[in-house]
Amino acid sequence: MKTIHKHNPYIILGVHRSGTTLMSGIFTRAGIFMGKNQNVNKEAVFFYRLNNKALLENKSTAYDFDIFLEKLNNPEFVDHLTKKFNKELNRNINSKFFGYINLLKYSFQNKDIKWGFKDPRTVLLYPVWNNIFPDAKYLIVFRNPVDVCISTYYFEQKRYQKKLKKRPDLKFGMPLEKAFEVWKKFNKILLKIAENKTNTLAVKYEDLKTEEVINKIIEFTGSRINNKEIDNIIKDRPSNYKLPEGYTQLIDLVKKDELVKKLYPNLKF
Repeated sequence: MKTIHKHNPYIILGVHRSGTTLMSGIFTRAGIFMGKNQNVNKEAVFFYRLNNKALLENKSTAYDFDIFLEKLNNPEFVDHLTKKFNKELNRNINSKFFGYINLLKYSFQNKDIKWGFKDPRTVLLYPVWNNIFPDAKYLIVFRNPVDVCISTYYFEQKRYQKKLKKRPDLKFGMPLEKAFEVWKKFNKILLKIAENKTNTLAVKYEDLKTEEVINKIIEFTGSRINNKEIDNIIKDRPSNYKLPEGYTQLIDLVKKDELVKKLYPNLKF
């Protein structure tokens, strides 16, 4: 049986609420296997758990990760996680990510198997995954900070309301200002990857319906998916969000931020 996971994967990178779930759907339609078990955000549970456990074990989360990023400056720490992840891949990826039925099917195909995964936490663990898959193909999704922050705010509000039933004293932990800080930290990493890594396609969420970007995605995946199929997946999603508390302050921060000016010089408010 082939060692499927030794084929370099397609990895989707982006901050939370930036369109990575949408891209995972496009990749699946393009014939790229994205995991047999996925959560509601189309994250392969196998890779999500690996990433999340690494963060938690180092007193970090998907939104609070400064301690973890500091540790990544230590080559020994990166090497330790690389060996740990490789061990888990060799032991469990066949059963927990691919599934034995899929493995049997793929083993009889005389062609390279296309597979990949998405989880925003992968951005934070990029040095580790780059060690494991040095020739992986990365699809990087950028999205403007205002939309990301508002989407993150309301996404976390829903989770917060559920937790309040058991913990009525709990305080909401995702104001817009914090969401913007998370956006900046993620996108600084993403820019470095996009500027320094080959086999990478960077796109903006706002441009996904343009013919130019659709053609780039088709070429990048090397699939037979056509423009119409992608266009059907990328449906316009009207927002019914009310402007949340702190919106005016957020706009003030966004207007003067240098990273925003670099990524979105013509951003309108």
